[in-house]
Amino acid sequence: MFCIHFALSSLVALAPPGDVAVEPNSARTPVVRVVPEALTLGRHTPDSEVASSVWLVNTGEKTVTLTTAKSGCGCLELGELSTREITPGSALEVPVHAHVPSRDGEHKSARIDFLFADDTKLDVAVSMVADAEAPEVPTAEEHDLLAAAPAILALPTLRPKERHETAIWIVNTSEKALHVTAVEPGCGCTVVDFSPTTLLPGAALRIPLVVTAPARPGARKKVLRVFVEGAKPLRIPLTYEVTENEE
Repeated sequence: MFCIHFALSSLVALAPPGDVAVEPNSARTPVVRVVPEALTLGRHTPDSEVASSVWLVNTGEKTVTLTTAKSGCGCLELGELSTREITPGSALEVPVHAHVPSRDGEHKSARIDFLFADDTKLDVAVSMVADAEAPEVPTAEEHDLLAAAPAILALPTLRPKERHETAIWIVNTSEKALHVTAVEPGCGCTVVDFSPTTLLPGAALRIPLVVTAPARPGARKKVLRVFVEGAKPLRIPLTYEVTENEE
């Protein structure tokens, strides 16, 4: 788990859907943002365990205090936090441990609620599916400089040729500015909206992408690669299932 700090003056503003960037104190930017906006864990073997994370990013000018982080579902457990004080321009990792339902085919939806000392309330939806025939889940790769949120991008089940819009976030967990040069989608079915940028220490960046499912049904495993100048690329597994065409 991490709490990443950086100077407010060096904040790379978080970009909401459809925008490139906004000023940190823009009226459109919340003081604390949950990254990612929804945690889709995908399909896993019944009664298995899944580890993931969400991040709380303080884009304001004052320290915020997280008073409560909880889930009303026994299927989710939150890991220990390194701090509850989130200083301006810092990102706090919240580890999430999920227990997949034991019944094959069950879809589970849950929510994590966050309450801050100023009575601000935030939440993030979490979803997963128990599937006895789920393909082996790729392992999220550790990186010395970057973290992906989510670490594994698990899409919902898609119909043949269905178009699905989503996004991945990357967080600079290092103490130096990083020049992110490119994002390689891994296949022609995925289009990434990205331009080279400098990601300052502790900053988070949203990268929109569109996946078009192939015509042939079956499980799909791809890898997004985020290239950083002077370092190895960050590899982000992308998984989804294409169903039989019902028409």
